[in-house]
Amino acid sequence: MGLVIFILFMLVLSGCGGSKSGNGGGNGGGNDDPVIVDFDAEAFKGTSWRCTASGDRPQITVNINEIASEISGAYYFSGSVECSTTGTMTITGEEEEDLEVLWKHICLMATEIEGEQYIIFMVAATNDDGDYIQINGYIESSNPNTVIVNILVVNNYEYDSDETSEIVKFNKVLLI
Repeated sequence: MGLVIFILFMLVLSGCGGSKSGNGGGNGGGNDDPVIVDFDAEAFKGTSWRCTASGDRPQITVNINEIASEISGAYYFSGSVECSTTGTMTITGEEEEDLEVLWKHICLMATEIEGEQYIIFMVAATNDDGDYIQINGYIESSNPNTVIVNILVVNNYEYDSDETSEIVKFNKVLLI
């Protein structure tokens, strides 16, 4: 299911999805096609999301600070990613060179697929030591405090939800 949501999200971004009006869009569209929908991006400001360590997977915490920009329904945030193996990576959310933005972002976007709303949760972070973290997942409207992960990469550790029965999650946490 996770890969399906991710692929449908990519179709929405590429213009092959439907439209809010239900009249379709892109290459035909239709009422069951994924569409970008509005959501309360402000509600994510000041939140933190944690994935606990397990086996080779390190503990990771994503801290979401302020909305830095909004582009076509995608909200980019400033914040940081804390990892037990790489340390803290800061994300300014500022529009820098395109390549830099691709490798350093916290991006949230809402989509609706067959009547169900999902928040797409995408994070990429790097540091000066060459460490890299990528998180692609989604939040179901029925479970707003949990990110279900599709892809998680931390340097040499890689998780793909289609290649294992393990379910990796980031849970919303209260930091003191």
